Amino acid sequence: MCCNVGLSKGRNRLNATNGEMSHTWNLSALPDGLYYVYARFRNSDFSDAVYGGIASVTITNGAGEVTSGLLSIGKVAPGLFAADASGKGWAAADVVSVASDGSQTLTQAAHFDVGQNKFVAVPIDVTTNTAVLVLYGTGMRQRSDLGQVKVKVGGIEAAVEFAGAQASFAGLDQVNVRLPKSLAGRGEVAVELSVEGKAANSVRVLIR
Repeated sequence: MCCNVGLSKGRNRLNATNGEMSHTWNLSALPDGLYYVYARFRNSDFSDAVYGGIASVTITNGAGEVTSGLLSIGKVAPGLFAADASGKGWAAADVVSVASDGSQTLTQAAHFDVGQNKFVAVPIDVTTNTAVLVLYGTGMRQRSDLGQVKVKVGGIEAAVEFAGAQASFAGLDQVNVRLPKSLAGRGEVAVELSVEGKAANSVRVLIR
């Protein structure tokens, strides 16, 4: 078991000693910081008190069976969420349309279509008002400065207005991107994010 984990703010849940960390997760009684358990994965939130290094993790289930492995914990490990949880489909994102009078309208970049039994994109209008794409992901709030966050939409570099913690959910980060009007009429385009030179997975949006 080996993976890259981005750091999230919260209470100190891993203790660091000489750059090496260890922690025990007991799946029969969900400990603080372990939010969800399924047959093939576990959702956990790591503290901003922990910095880069290798974490030794031991997981014990209710039957007393033990498995262990290593986690490579990086200060920045950006990842974007897709609406269908595939990591490569339509972006799990909101769109804020800002009118000239300052009024705002919030829509989703994709929604679940019951008839088609899948997520479908909602076309984004970039011509009438200012359109801000609000991307959701993780592993980016510990970036050094906003200038280290780069986003390209359809190959065009877009202005990043915010990149940091989303206030409502543990471990959730968001990136606010002003969409260029030059994207008008492009249709399906890729959204590419990098933080401090580390690339996230690419997701897609639909431009009207």
